[in-house]
Formats: sequence, structure tokens, C-alpha cells
Amino acid sequence: MSLAGCADMKTTVLIGLLSVWLVGPAAAADVAAARPLSRPAAESPADPSQAHLSADRPLQAEAAESYAAREAAAPELEQWQGGHAGLYIGGSALTVVLIILLIVVIF
Repeated sequence: MSLAGCADMKTTVLIGLLSVWLVGPAAAADVAAARPLSRPAAESPADPSQAHLSADRPLQAEAAESYAAREAAAPELEQWQGGHAGLYIGGSALTVVLIILLIVVIF
């Protein structure tokens, strides 16, 4: 294989990878956007003024009481200030670094 053929293959691979990386998230978002966000008509309340009332209100009150009891049992947790050491690298930053690395290695 000649060097010119190798460069053409690298360019083709790079274009293919970039197109998959850039088109993949857009295609996934399009599929997610196609799903309905509203409730089916059978679940909607008959009276729109009663829409804020929900059957799960007792569960919410129960959960709030549980949280309040746990908070009262451990007042020293109010002073807690998590660890200050750590580094977070997001997915977008990692993707940009990988693309730059691929470009440097291929060319």
C-alpha cells in the first residue's frame, strides 16, 4: 500500500468517525422528540381546575415527614461540607479531546 493510499484511508476513516459522532446524538434526539410528552386522555382529570390535585399527595406528605424525622435525628449533618478535592471531566470535553487526539494521530 502506498503512502497516498494510506492517507486516503485515514481521511475516510476520520470522516466516517466524525459523521457518526456528530449525527448519532441528533438522530437519538429526534427519536426522543417523537415520543408524546402529554398524558393519555384517560389519565387526565375531567375537571381542569382539579389538575393540581393528585392521588399521590399522601405519599408526598409521608415522604416529607420521613425526611423531616431523619433531619431532626442528625442535626450535625447541617454542618457537613463535602470533599473539596476532585476533578470532573464532562462527556463533551472528553469527546473534544478524543477528536483532537484522533486528528493529531491520523495526520
